[in-house]
Amino acid sequence: MRLQFNLASLLAFFILVLLLHEAHESAHYFSAWLLCGCPPARDFLVWELCSNCTGEKQFLLASFAGPLATYAFMWWGFSLLRPTTSAWQKTIGFALVTGALPLPRWLAAIDRGGDEISTLRHVFTGAKTYQGVLLGGLIVLLLTVPPVWRAFKAIRNKQRILIILAFLVIPWLLDRLLVEKFLNGKLAAAGVLMSPVYAGMPLLVILWQLFLLIAFALTARKLKYLSEDSTQSF
Repeated sequence: MRLQFNLASLLAFFILVLLLHEAHESAHYFSAWLLCGCPPARDFLVWELCSNCTGEKQFLLASFAGPLATYAFMWWGFSLLRPTTSAWQKTIGFALVTGALPLPRWLAAIDRGGDEISTLRHVFTGAKTYQGVLLGGLIVLLLTVPPVWRAFKAIRNKQRILIILAFLVIPWLLDRLLVEKFLNGKLAAAGVLMSPVYAGMPLLVILWQLFLLIAFALTARKLKYLSEDSTQSF
């Protein structure tokens, strides 16, 4: 798979990145709703169980739901990157693996944080806290490294090390600037359209979800231009 870079394909890829990020947060939200029977509160990054749901089991399961959604997309991409798949499927597989943002999962594990380790530290308390850190770090590595390695091996460009690094770092930085710093750090923090309007979800979050779905529907086919091979075979 020989990657190529143009505005249309990169914009489509970044929309996918944002959509996968929202899928991660929505997995927390909907699993907590399902487990507790009442919708949790949420913004763009943080969720809380509803006030009458205090069970540790529900919290732990809902905490793992976000990473599981992310890993599901990464391993879907891993499957599409098999040698026997078409160029178009490999292109989508590459986009799913890198678009699921594995880098922040690594960085969070190094910092002994992230959903996986933070949740397991609730299970392994006291003197056993290190077990939660080790197990969480191991889960992150086992579920992220194989897809990223296969995505790297699929690249046929000369500078494939620089390319995979760019796809790991740049989307994460842009996602962080837009979602964490602007949407959550500016708008949500200022209370802009953050009053819950449906099932504990603020209007701003609902509008963001609608925007992402529409934007992805309009740009998804442009992902084919991410690879010369898929463009030629499409």
